[in-house]
Amino acid sequence: MALDDLHFSDEASLELAQHLAGVSEVRWLVALRPEGLERAAQQLVDHLVVERRGAAVRLSPLALAEVAELVDSLGLGHALPPGLPDALHRHSGGNPLFLLEALKLVLQGGGASRSLAAVSGERLPTSTGVRRLVDGRLARLSPMAVRLVRCAAVAGQDFSVALACQVLGTRAIDLADAWAELASADVLHDKAFAHDLIHDAALASVPEPIARNLHAEVADWLAAGAGEPARIAHHWQRSGRADKAGPAWLEAAERCGLRGRRVEESQLLELAAAAFAEAGQARQRSQALLHRVEVASHYADLPTAIGALEAAATAIVDDEDRLRLEAIGICIRSDDDHTLQHAPPTLALARRLGRHDTVLLLTIRYAGALARTGRATEGVELLTALRTWVEGTGTPDQQREHSSALALALDHAGCMREALRAWQRTVDHAEQLDSDLLSQALGNMAYTCAKMGAVARAAQLGERALAVVRETGDGFDQQLLHRQLALGHHLRNLGRYGEAVPLLEAAAAGYRQSQGALGADAAEHFLAVAWLQLGQPARALQLLAGDALSSSVPRVRAMRLAFRALARHAAGQDASGPMRESLALHGDPESLWFRTHTLIATAIVPPDEGEPLAAGLAAWALARERFGLALAAHSRAASCALAQGAARRAAPHVEIALQLARDYQPDVFYLPELWWVAAQVHGALGQAGARQQALIDGARWVARAAELHVPAEFSDSFLRRNRINAELLSAARAAGAAP
Repeated sequence: MALDDLHFSDEASLELAQHLAGVSEVRWLVALRPEGLERAAQQLVDHLVVERRGAAVRLSPLALAEVAELVDSLGLGHALPPGLPDALHRHSGGNPLFLLEALKLVLQGGGASRSLAAVSGERLPTSTGVRRLVDGRLARLSPMAVRLVRCAAVAGQDFSVALACQVLGTRAIDLADAWAELASADVLHDKAFAHDLIHDAALASVPEPIARNLHAEVADWLAAGAGEPARIAHHWQRSGRADKAGPAWLEAAERCGLRGRRVEESQLLELAAAAFAEAGQARQRSQALLHRVEVASHYADLPTAIGALEAAATAIVDDEDRLRLEAIGICIRSDDDHTLQHAPPTLALARRLGRHDTVLLLTIRYAGALARTGRATEGVELLTALRTWVEGTGTPDQQREHSSALALALDHAGCMREALRAWQRTVDHAEQLDSDLLSQALGNMAYTCAKMGAVARAAQLGERALAVVRETGDGFDQQLLHRQLALGHHLRNLGRYGEAVPLLEAAAAGYRQSQGALGADAAEHFLAVAWLQLGQPARALQLLAGDALSSSVPRVRAMRLAFRALARHAAGQDASGPMRESLALHGDPESLWFRTHTLIATAIVPPDEGEPLAAGLAAWALARERFGLALAAHSRAASCALAQGAARRAAPHVEIALQLARDYQPDVFYLPELWWVAAQVHGALGQAGARQQALIDGARWVARAAELHVPAEFSDSFLRRNRINAELLSAARAAGAAP
């Protein structure tokens, strides 16, 4: 005899069952819920257990793995998300009836799309029948158990014995029976509800005014015990005390910020702002939203940060807030046009309010935008005007930031010697602060040295910068790639190819792996030059065959075309097309990039066109203390003049270039080209001694590089397929000038 749902049996069915229970030949299988059984049903169960020696089997709730197995066994054919079994288990507590009813409603209400929402945080739906069953279970509890379960529902995850004693005004011992009753009724497991359904039903049974009062009591109790601020804020919010919730949300946000949890910090600041708005505290709301923008600038993409900025703009209450908003906007947009438009009026507001810190911050940003748009001298003037205040009043970190910005502006303004002094101050500040920006300061100083033509010094600084990164970093950050790229570039300019090539290859691979398109493109360009100087034009052409990863940036596309033209020229192919396209992309003939790319062009365009280009570039470079570039430009001007049969016109260029070569080295330009051009010019003018010396100097440089710095597998190509080397060494051997 099998009886299902004995707890629902009517009197007639129970009478028949009791009669049959006395028949020994009948075997029994009875399924029931033990709580709330009618007296007759309980008597039948007792009889079967005692008189018929029946075994009582209590079914445990399904574990999470069993819930997953059950869902899988249903063969629903829906693309259900992996997290659905967990949501079902949390909702039902492993009760198969509750679980299946919830799953049925999920599928009826939109299938997999609805289940996805449920997994992401929504409550799963509950059928009327299941809700009635749960309500019935709570209705059968004793008054003290009901009080305890309602307290637990309001307190949520903060529920504890100590909290219950405080809120209910009783001792722990007096809660023992009620606690045991809730455990026996499968309502509470330890301090947690058996499942969401019971929690929701218990919470719904508390009238809203009572619930608000209970939330306030819980918040007070948690605050007295130094509880988690976010939980305190939650209870103050639910109690209707927004004035107390706002500061608690702020404290919770601050804790997340200290732990580096920026996303949560931003979310908590938004909750704080909403609480302050509800409490009518406009100033506090504005401050919370402005802080949220600053946080978003550290972790979020630009659209998200701009959205936070626009939200903060709706809450501004005075000029102080407006200044902070405008300053943050300038910093996060990183858009030169925006900075050039908004920085002057914002600076004026900061000066009027006497906010010297903000004046410094904005001036640094403004000077950077001015430098990038060809107005570096204006930036130098603005920063120089602040130097007295910074050095007298500013913090050590502000002094470092100011000297760094001034160095960059001076560099762009062509004042390299002054820029190096400012970079040295930046390095000194970074060392004193034990700052993680020391590597960056050293690297920037190295680049200014390289622009000036002090390439050996640049390499020394680059080696130190790389060592600092390796000591302080994890070996995979962007600073490591920047330092590898820069040092490889400097070492290649010195002819130290055995060190340069591995660094450039590692940087290119690292940038590609981390999706650093601009870095990867620069590494490929620098590496291509190394291959050309090693007599490997095919490798350079292969490296430059495709478009640059960041080819949407006109400057980068122009650079790719220029280096591709250089490689084609070295391989004996026509290079004028990509070279002219590169120059046309720059637009502004006075731009730094156009000027430096004209150096490459002078090797490719006809000599009568290349000579004035090179001469103009030499004058431009000398005026800006870019002595390495001036050396290269004078050398090219001499080469172009010589190609036109004008050796005497070439001679002054050679003389200046050789003088510069005593103290400086060129960037990108291959130094032995100077000695080979000088030898040809001196030879054409009948200056045998000067020709001999040029051949000796050039051949000695090439031989030393081949012996010490060229990998063995490239030695032959370096000496024979690098056209400059081959012609220079051949002439040196013929003149008895070979080392």
